[in-house]
Amino acid sequence: MKTIMALLVLALALALFQPMVSAQEEEDVYFSFGTVEAAASDKIVVKEVIYDEDEETEISEDVVYIVSSDTELENAGSVAAIPKGTEVDVEYVEAAGVKTAKYVYVYGPEETE
Repeated sequence: MKTIMALLVLALALALFQPMVSAQEEEDVYFSFGTVEAAASDKIVVKEVIYDEDEETEISEDVVYIVSSDTELENAGSVAAIPKGTEVDVEYVEAAGVKTAKYVYVYGPEETE
């Protein structure tokens, strides 16, 4: 009987603990795209163009994304090697106003024509 009670307590503890672990691991991931203005080993600056429907105008802004060893990069050897003017997609997380790139897709010339 003690074994059954111990197993039930363990199962209940695991069931209650799992949602806390999942909530801590989840991050809101955002998406953006634009043209590279500058790139270095630790950051990438992307010119993003946003259409303001109220004003019927385009607004461009340079956005800095921090790059780390966890950042996944596709179609480039390194972030620093991405030339200015290259189009990219960026998936990122944001904390305390700092945007950290999780994934950067680099478009080749044949993809942007």
